[in-house]
Amino acid sequence: MKNSQPAGNMKGKKNPVLMKSKHRVQKHGEVFTPQWVVDKMVAIPGIKEKTEDVFATFLEPSAGEGAFLLAIEDIKLRFVTNNHSIDAWNTYALWVLSSIYGIEFLEDNLAAARQNMLELFLDYYDAVQGVPLSKRSDLYKSARTIIWANVVQGDTLTHKNNSGEEIVFSRWNSVEGFPKQVKRTTFSYSSLFGDDDISKGGVQLSLFDALSVHEEEADSQQDCFALIDVELVWKEEKDRSDKKPVKFKFDVAIGNPPYQEESTGEGTQAPPIYHKFMDEAYKIANRVSFITPARFLYNAGATPKLWNTKMLEDEHLKVEYYEQDSSKVFSNTNINGGVVVTYRDSEANFGSIGTFTAFPSLNTIMQKVGRINDESLSSIIYGQEMYKYTEKLHIDYPKAEGLLSKNHKYDIKSSAFSSLEFIFLNNKPDDGHEYRVCQEFCA
Repeated sequence: MKNSQPAGNMKGKKNPVLMKSKHRVQKHGEVFTPQWVVDKMVAIPGIKEKTEDVFATFLEPSAGEGAFLLAIEDIKLRFVTNNHSIDAWNTYALWVLSSIYGIEFLEDNLAAARQNMLELFLDYYDAVQGVPLSKRSDLYKSARTIIWANVVQGDTLTHKNNSGEEIVFSRWNSVEGFPKQVKRTTFSYSSLFGDDDISKGGVQLSLFDALSVHEEEADSQQDCFALIDVELVWKEEKDRSDKKPVKFKFDVAIGNPPYQEESTGEGTQAPPIYHKFMDEAYKIANRVSFITPARFLYNAGATPKLWNTKMLEDEHLKVEYYEQDSSKVFSNTNINGGVVVTYRDSEANFGSIGTFTAFPSLNTIMQKVGRINDESLSSIIYGQEMYKYTEKLHIDYPKAEGLLSKNHKYDIKSSAFSSLEFIFLNNKPDDGHEYRVCQEFCA
């Protein structure tokens, strides 16, 4: 029998207050995400369906205090609560935790993210089971073990933690036919970027997929753990006899990455960094959504021009939300060019963004016109400095200078068709000189 009174949305109860000092925002590029933006992003078609899949894996590569981690955990636990019996809740709830990953650079943010996830889990347990979960129980210890193993400290771009060691995650494999059994294997984050068929966009593996590889191919840094009940993972023992490499891609990467490198404090503008997070995420996840500065949509800003072009030509990428006034999204924060939520699905073709406009009606017109003729108006429009009068004009027509703007005696402007009509001829003379027909402009 399913729970007759499912737990509702619990994340608001334990949701962190996302406020930090101006110094931290400037130094670390932290811009915290409002809850309505988080909700909008996890509701994107393609991502939403994965939030309702207990085993679909999510990564937040710059987790902060866990805004996206909490949103995903909340939706997944609510799904388990509404679709599984109370007796099965503990097992499936742990599988939910095992599917959510995060990397956070700052230690205090990391501690908050982990604790927020654990408290949300405890809130759901209390609502479903009707009693608080004891800290001495196997379930509590296993939930904590999984969260602490999956949400880790590190630099997403260097793949290292503060100790200079590789970022290491755990993969939690269920045993087909035995839903309570788990086989845990650790792997380095950098291994996901290896030169193999997976990192190049190969087959995506689920938690149920077996790894058909030979033992001699295994990474020597990898640890394996003995097969055990999922509620007892907190007391697993290492078992290197079944050591095999872990290969997979995350189902979804989502978040709000740092926008720039740490400030040097020397008054110079810190270079952007968010585009590097986007590139990294595209390599290890099939579906990716980030909120970032939007200037690249106009091929502007400090991001590399080649990168801007690559994004605008990417047929797997689309704009989900754009806001020119960044303060409407991030209070008291001015981001030139606005902010954008992009969504990339390596298995879908949305058509390239091409020339971006913030107005849907203009985008529609542009798409219709583009299907008929891909030649731009810019190919027949020129600046007024393109052509100049020569001194011969003023020799042949001395009064012309007095009819032109001061200091602009050589500038050709459209007003010349009326003010200098005497220099235009109705018929082309046969005198050996070169002439240009301008009848359509003079009419």
